[in-house]
Amino acid sequence: MCSLTRVREIRLYDSLSGELVPVSAGDAIRVEVRTSPVGIDGGVDVASTRPLVLFSFLERFLQREGFATKFLFDSPGGDMLYELSEPELLSADSPDSQAELDAEHDVDLGDGLDSKHDVDLGGLDAEREADRDGGLDAESDGEDTYDSGLDAGMSLLEVPRSDVDQWVNICFGASRDGVEIEPACAGERVLLSDALKHFGHPAVALYLLGTHYSLPLGDALTGLTTGSKNALRIREALEKLVPDQPSPPDMRHYVEAFRDALANDLDTPLAFVIMFEWLLEAERRGGEVGDHDLRVMLEVLELDGLAAPAGAP
Repeated sequence: MCSLTRVREIRLYDSLSGELVPVSAGDAIRVEVRTSPVGIDGGVDVASTRPLVLFSFLERFLQREGFATKFLFDSPGGDMLYELSEPELLSADSPDSQAELDAEHDVDLGDGLDSKHDVDLGGLDAEREADRDGGLDAESDGEDTYDSGLDAGMSLLEVPRSDVDQWVNICFGASRDGVEIEPACAGERVLLSDALKHFGHPAVALYLLGTHYSLPLGDALTGLTTGSKNALRIREALEKLVPDQPSPPDMRHYVEAFRDALANDLDTPLAFVIMFEWLLEAERRGGEVGDHDLRVMLEVLELDGLAAPAGAP
């Protein structure tokens, strides 16, 4: 993993106060996911996975920036918050074991989204997303396979609400006014499995992250087509750069501006603009520019697969 050096201020929009607030290391992040994945033709609509992808991306971005934040989910009407945890940290006979937590607490993330099943999309990992979507399509001995694999790897730990001194409430799937973002019309929906198959994982990631999370996504086919073209452009640019070599020091400001954009309320559209400005400057300088800075930015966006040699698995 490429290291990111300076720890900077992270500001996120708190939907409870209606203000951008700084996040301190150790703060709790209360995540609201206001929309559930939309099922179509036995699969999942690619655009409807956006809130879950954003949650996963935010978590990993904060970790990369050195923030030991906790992600908590509300229990409807209760005094407890819940934190995702690895089940192997809990003993089999613990009162907080997976089975008892499942039986006692069906934790609702906003609008009927079950955290145990729908939170982690693997950080925009193509194979894991495809496996999850494929699980909705596949039949194994007449049983739905969606509820296996990743779901077994999640548990919930109780956190008394009174123990949380400060949290930031982040809402994915709603506008700044708190209005839930409407899903695309049925005729405009694209299956996640089809999007991954026909456009590729980078195009899906570029589409889902290319619009700020507080705004509605545009048309899926248009966005995926644009994402595919941008992914191709990045691949072609990488072929002209000097592989595994430092980038010019006087181009480092692009990486800093890129990180600043993400630190300012997860402004992924601006981060993409800055990354492509870096590409334009590299092209202007010719073929002696090392690819390190671009690799760092792609890794933060979890698009480092674009830097892999053509035909690599």
